[in-house]
Amino acid sequence: MQGRLRVHFVTEDDPLYVVRFFEVFLARYPPEDLEIVGITVAAPFRESRLATAGRIPRLYGLVGVCRLGARFALGSLRGRSIVRLARRHGIPLLPATSVNDPTYVARVRMLRTGRDRLRGGA
Repeated sequence: MQGRLRVHFVTEDDPLYVVRFFEVFLARYPPEDLEIVGITVAAPFRESRLATAGRIPRLYGLVGVCRLGARFALGSLRGRSIVRLARRHGIPLLPATSVNDPTYVARVRMLRTGRDRLRGGA
C-alpha cells in the first residue's frame, strides 16, 4: 500500500466562500488517504481596499453588495476564519508574506518530502 497523499493548502482567509469549503472538506476528507501537512493563509488580492470597494459593486450590483456585506459582517462577527479552523483541527500554519519567497518555497518542499514537520496550530 502506498503512503498517504501529503497536502499543503495555500489559500486566502474570508468568512464567506473559502472558509465554507474548509469547514466541509475537513469534516469529510479521508485521513487514512490524505495527510494535511499545513495551510498558508495569504493576503487576498493585491489591491487596496478602495480599489476592491470600487470593483465589488460592478460585479454584484447594489443589492448584491448589501447582501454580501451583511454575510461578510456576520461571518466576521461569528469568528469564522481558516486560521481558527486550522487550529481547531490541529493543522499547522505556515505563514508567508509571499508564496514566491525562496525561503517559503524551500520550506514547503521540505514538507513535501516529510523532512520538516510544522507544529499544529502555530
